[in-house]
Amino acid sequence: MSVRLERAYRGTVVIRTLGCKLNQADSNVLARRFVEAGYRLVDSVAQADVFVLNTCTVTAAADAKARQALRAAR
Repeated sequence: MSVRLERAYRGTVVIRTLGCKLNQADSNVLARRFVEAGYRLVDSVAQADVFVLNTCTVTAAADAKARQALRAAR
């Protein structure tokens, strides 16, 4: 007999990534961990219970893009 363990549904998450390939790789790890924890990935901020903005802000332009993304998500 095989026993299948069900993970409890925890909600939905959207991950937005700005910046370099390292940020993309980090976001992929975050996405996998959210799914393993019982979250479902969605594309729309409006459908998300959790919003993750993964960015680095080395320049003023990067800072502005990060603030713009957060305002849009709000």
